[in-house]
Amino acid sequence: MHKQAKHAATTDKALNGEFNDYPWRYWAKHAPQQCALRLDDGDVTWAEIVPKVAALASKLAALPPSQVIVASGENRVENLLLLLACAETHHVLLLLNPKLSDSEQQAALAQLGEFVWWSAIAPTSPSPGPDLFSDTPRPWQPDLPLSLTLTSGSTGIPKAVVHSAQTHLASACGLLQRMPFERHDQWLLSLPLFHISGLAIVWRWLMAGAQLRLSQLPLNHVLPTVTHASLVPTQLQRFLAEKPSHQLKQILLGGARIPVALVQAAAEHNIACWCGYGMTEMASTVTMKPADDSAGVGQLIPARELRLVDGEVWLRGHTLCLGYYRDNHVVPLTNAAGWFASRDLAEWREAPTTAQRELFVLGRSDNMFISGGENVQPEAIEQMLGTHPLVNQVMVLPVDDAEFGQRPVAVIDITGAEVDDWQPLLFDWCQSHLPGYQRPVAFYQWPSDVANGGIKASRAVMARWLREQRRH
Repeated sequence: MHKQAKHAATTDKALNGEFNDYPWRYWAKHAPQQCALRLDDGDVTWAEIVPKVAALASKLAALPPSQVIVASGENRVENLLLLLACAETHHVLLLLNPKLSDSEQQAALAQLGEFVWWSAIAPTSPSPGPDLFSDTPRPWQPDLPLSLTLTSGSTGIPKAVVHSAQTHLASACGLLQRMPFERHDQWLLSLPLFHISGLAIVWRWLMAGAQLRLSQLPLNHVLPTVTHASLVPTQLQRFLAEKPSHQLKQILLGGARIPVALVQAAAEHNIACWCGYGMTEMASTVTMKPADDSAGVGQLIPARELRLVDGEVWLRGHTLCLGYYRDNHVVPLTNAAGWFASRDLAEWREAPTTAQRELFVLGRSDNMFISGGENVQPEAIEQMLGTHPLVNQVMVLPVDDAEFGQRPVAVIDITGAEVDDWQPLLFDWCQSHLPGYQRPVAFYQWPSDVANGGIKASRAVMARWLREQRRH
């Protein structure tokens, strides 16, 4: 079968619900001895996954269906298998970022209503025997709530986004129509399971029946051994600088601008780079394309719908979440026609080099502020500052100003220069690259103690940090 046709058939299978069993059990029947998980201490076949999931499911069996289970969300194999066990027992799993402060954790959990800590269940519950769920789990119902993923939220108050196996699988299918991921391939779980991008890797693995690599080793020790990974540009840059031998074929890049030179360097090593736009509510990626010199984020992936309403991105489709979880209920987030208003601002344009129509994300309506009568979109300043060769990552935030109302300041993660050296350089650079109202009035060095979960920092957390700095 032609590769494109095969991927289309795979997508149709998931969207039409043709998985008539849990995906891991499906693969255990059809490819039992094939490697499914590659761990630091050995491989696990699909046939071996089933009893491991059953052992965890047996510990959940006494809890009522729909019970929320909360666990610390490190990338450990137990958490991966716990997600699958919750599917088999019809429970809902929230994996928490272990770097959350006590107050942030309490704020997140206060919204849920009743929940049970996995750590309280696992050591104390008796195990009724390995076969309790191995042959007769609860029926496969892919539309039930399964995972809760916290969004940082522009206000700093996290929302718990509810996804089902069905929405996760639809997300995986659409992406795999664009990016090849075959049965013999191996995707590194390089992003955290408590983030939607980490969960998306898991469901691509389950959809394709391929291999998933979990490792506690340093990233550059593991990358040469896998074919697929999800990275930020600086991770790929450091990897290529070592000029390693490797098996990498496909890299999904996110979290920052993607330098053209990096994409070209990857291509010289036979690595294809992809970029895109996504969000938690849509089970990760919404648009994507092969990375190039355009700042656009590509075209719509199958199983998603997108429209622009007064410049705001509205979304719906098979990958849209069930809602937000609050007080033991799923609260819908769509209008009567099923559209979710994302608050992201964007426009369709032709890419300058390819002449293809693609989406250009301009920023968020709730991040915009007014300075001297001008609308300031922080993301536009961040994008321009991000083109400076010293800048790894940047976040622009407003500060109060008696004359202008608010002015922008920039928090910068810089490479290879002391603060006293790079601040004058950036002030001079901004003079020629940004209009006056967009020029930051101050630069701060990126704080190492602001947790970002391995993907991106919370704007609200960074704003609190900035207020503390300006008080002193």
